[in-house]
Amino acid sequence: MSSEIRGYNPTEESPIATPGTDFTAAGRMRERRAVEELLDETEQFQKVLGLFGTEEARKKFVWLCEKYVENYHTSSSSGSENHNVKHQNIKRDQADRSHYHNQIMEILRKLIVPHKTGSENWKILSHFQDRTVVEHVLLQGNWKE
Repeated sequence: MSSEIRGYNPTEESPIATPGTDFTAAGRMRERRAVEELLDETEQFQKVLGLFGTEEARKKFVWLCEKYVENYHTSSSSGSENHNVKHQNIKRDQADRSHYHNQIMEILRKLIVPHKTGSENWKILSHFQDRTVVEHVLLQGNWKE
């Protein structure tokens, strides 16, 4: 059995790697240190909460996050409902959850705009441009002050 992978040439540039990516041991170590320097996600999210211009805006954002989590954990299906009603309730809950998540993501997108690219706040906010990261932090529940 050959150890070669058909169509793979290790001397060719990776189609996934971006130009300038440093795959040397030193480059990987620098990247690892940069990641380690970042606060953990919960602390990062708490820092995001501190970036709101007003207390009212921060409270509205926290409310949206709480509604998202509440909707995520709320089960609208009870054993006494017929299948069609359960299905409709689940679809409505998913639509509500999606609506809250979309609003949260839009606010996070707007928060990143005034920050200089590469700054600590920009790096933290760019981390939270990923929906799955935001969902993970919100569902942990320890992000609240």
